Amino acid sequence: MEPNYAKGAPLTFTNDLPVVTIASDKITFPIEGAPDVPATNEPSKIAVWQRWNDYGIGLLLEATAEAKKAN
Repeated sequence: MEPNYAKGAPLTFTNDLPVVTIASDKITFPIEGAPDVPATNEPSKIAVWQRWNDYGIGLLLEATAEAKKAN
């Protein structure tokens, strides 16, 4: 971020970094007097084996990074 400042003007910042949504979540609270709506979660669109595979790769990368720090 770079400040765009001129004497006497308000300080503003320009962010030239991309905005990316990493994760999102949603929660619904019950409201008194409203009909009960069961909570449902959408099933993941990613296959279970692929999620476990990605998790394993993440663990291996973490272990490699820790080993490099130790040297």
